[in-house]
Amino acid sequence: MRQSPARELAGLRTGEPRGGELRVSPGEDTGIASLPAAAELELRVDFGRDAAWSLRLTAPGGGEHLGLLLSDGVLTVDRDHASRDPRARGGSYRMPLPGCRPHGTAGLRLVLDHSVLELFTDEGEALTLRCYPTGGSGWTLRSRGAAADDVRVGWRAYELCVPEEG
Repeated sequence: MRQSPARELAGLRTGEPRGGELRVSPGEDTGIASLPAAAELELRVDFGRDAAWSLRLTAPGGGEHLGLLLSDGVLTVDRDHASRDPRARGGSYRMPLPGCRPHGTAGLRLVLDHSVLELFTDEGEALTLRCYPTGGSGWTLRSRGAAADDVRVGWRAYELCVPEEG
């Protein structure tokens, strides 16, 4: 079964998308963008000889973050530091990412809705998890070169308008 975000998600997009491309060198830590609490992020990562790259989503205040590591065919999501709330569970989650291989391309879509992260791969894999940041709303994205050579990253982000209940 192949999973993808609901088609209705496109109707929640507001404004023009933001995006760009960057080349990330080994060990380089680069700011990508700031996103509101409800957002959609599309990523395309082109690997060289070494398949590794990481993304950190940091909540306001800097002390809480989710870590994503793409390495050797696997996506690992680390939420050990996603919340200061003692009731929040940490841990890491792994899922296959076949495009994450030498000279391969991996595509991801992240849907953020305050404390929920839904992650979709181009291969139709999906992961949904909760995070409970206490430091405010919104996310700052940082890219880190985890490979032995450069990685190219293309990104596009949309702000989402969350419908009101009623």
